[in-house]
Amino acid sequence: MLEDTGGYASVVEGRSQRLIIFGQQVQAIFEKGQTLSSMELNNPELKDSLQQIINTVYEGSQKTAQYLQYLARGVEWKHFNVAFFGETNAGKSTLIEALKKGTGETIGEGQKDHTRSVSSNKLGQIKLVDMPGIEGNEDIYTRGIKRAVRKAHVVFYVVGTNKEPEEKTIKRVRNYLQDQALVYSVYNLRGKPSRYSRNPQLISPADEKVIQRIEEKCCRILGDQYAGNLTLNAHLAYLASGRPDQARQITPKIKENQVDQKKAIEVFGSLDNVQQFCGINDVNEAISSLGQRTSEIILVSNSIKFLGILQTVLGRTIGAKKDFDDTLKIHHTAMKQAKNDARRVSTKYEWLIKNLVESQTKAMENDLLEEAYRLIDDESSEEEVKTRIDEINFEIVDNIYKQSQDLLGQMQTEIDELLHPLQQRLQVSSKLRGKQMSINMGRIMEQLKISFNYIARQIADIGLSIAAVIGACIVNPILGIATGIVALFRKGYEWFVGEPRNRKREARQEAMIAVRNGIAEHKGQIWNDLRSQLQLIIQDMEIRIRQIDVYVKDLWEASDKISKHIQQLNNVKNDVSLWLSQELVGADVEMAYIDLQLNRMLIIGSTERTDLNQLFRVEVSVFSALDNYLRQAVNFRANGVIEVPGNDEFTYRFLSAIRTHLPQYRIRRERK
Repeated sequence: MLEDTGGYASVVEGRSQRLIIFGQQVQAIFEKGQTLSSMELNNPELKDSLQQIINTVYEGSQKTAQYLQYLARGVEWKHFNVAFFGETNAGKSTLIEALKKGTGETIGEGQKDHTRSVSSNKLGQIKLVDMPGIEGNEDIYTRGIKRAVRKAHVVFYVVGTNKEPEEKTIKRVRNYLQDQALVYSVYNLRGKPSRYSRNPQLISPADEKVIQRIEEKCCRILGDQYAGNLTLNAHLAYLASGRPDQARQITPKIKENQVDQKKAIEVFGSLDNVQQFCGINDVNEAISSLGQRTSEIILVSNSIKFLGILQTVLGRTIGAKKDFDDTLKIHHTAMKQAKNDARRVSTKYEWLIKNLVESQTKAMENDLLEEAYRLIDDESSEEEVKTRIDEINFEIVDNIYKQSQDLLGQMQTEIDELLHPLQQRLQVSSKLRGKQMSINMGRIMEQLKISFNYIARQIADIGLSIAAVIGACIVNPILGIATGIVALFRKGYEWFVGEPRNRKREARQEAMIAVRNGIAEHKGQIWNDLRSQLQLIIQDMEIRIRQIDVYVKDLWEASDKISKHIQQLNNVKNDVSLWLSQELVGADVEMAYIDLQLNRMLIIGSTERTDLNQLFRVEVSVFSALDNYLRQAVNFRANGVIEVPGNDEFTYRFLSAIRTHLPQYRIRRERK
């Protein structure tokens, strides 16, 4: 009997609870993943990538919650759901009436969209689901159709003889069958009983060619989900088992069916003969055969639906994370380059400013010596000495001030040009920066710029003694040199008046020693003053670099968190695959991986079953040990690298999913 599918309720009860537990684990992972939304990102590219991940996690959480509700209610465990899918007027309702031995009241008159809603009929543990035609006013019923197909364990795609299905129609069927249900095509032959009085042949040669084309198209488009074709005359099947005489409302269609039933008895001799001829027994046998494996079919169907949710979320999350990481790598590389360039700039300007001090103090030394010699030779007055030394000092110090100011400004500009675009790209908030750089060039001027009045005042106040020279040097290095020169001139002048002219040579020698010692002693102080300003810029640069480093580190930590969520989801997916395999294949399975997108499955372990492709509805490979698979599928490189051939996407996904089982290896694609 069609209604007898075996007592499987107790078998699937524990399985439904196990899937609910898996679903709750996934839900917990999703809830943790949504904490990423608290991370503030201003960079548009990074923000978009992260938002895509958050949206995917949220969507996955919603789908998982909905699926847990389905599982908790037992909607898809308590009945073996057979959905009838096809174009309007293909004969879906007629076939269902035949299977349930109905009165025929649901059979339409042939107009569009006679079946206006999804309806179901229970036959014991089997539920027959009738759906509106897929090419009629389909949009109105889309939600109901999709919901019915999602619950279906087997789908009968009914094809009427008046229109051979086009490929786009079969693809539409495939789009609805997102949950990997098994599919039979049902070729419904047209013909009333009187037709067979002249030609008692159900399938003509022309029909055989059409059936062959249907099978080829369905097999190519539906793949392993396609279980084969069944051929029948649904109208004769209904006449053989239906009860039009028991209809509550006698419509013209019911009257027509009553007449046809009598004609069928006349042509075939009995309704039993009609039953044997029309092909309905093949459909009954297919459903009954599937019913005997109801427990397995329901387990596979529901598990694959759950895996489908996981794989969709994983695929989108992995894709969004790749975009996130790729963008982050670009910025990280730019950051490293900018850091190195900025530090090279600081080194360059440190050298330039130091060289400026060297060259300018050397020029000052030469100018002071040259002027001292001239003044000694010319026996110039003290006033002339003061004036000329002040001019030299003012010119040199002013030059140092101006050039160092220019160099420090250029240094700041170059560093800004390197770091500011990076900060803009990363959108590091300005509040992250430390104190703003402020170069007090007036302080340099105050320390280095000496006027004649100041020299004169120091000379007048301190006097031109050795103590005065030492005191002047303490106050200001350049002032000390100038005061020393004036003191030497005073001494030389006294010599020149009271002693012979040959003392000029001795005075020149004394002047040279005083100038060189003074310059050498105090050049370092000049450099230190400038370097203190240089260090302010460098310190500000390092603060900015550290803040960018911290920001990028936070981004990488976010990426690591996403990776952990992905691995946790992969672990649950692997656990479901392993549990499903052990339930159906046996305890000798050690590892299992299913990829619904690639339509492939890998089992590590041993099994005696030979129907794995049909059972799991994907292409199944079995290896006794993981090492055996790896030796065949990958290349082992130095330093613990597993290299996957570039065209083997399945192996790369599998190894990425079981990464925790291979902690000693790094997995990468084969380099071209």
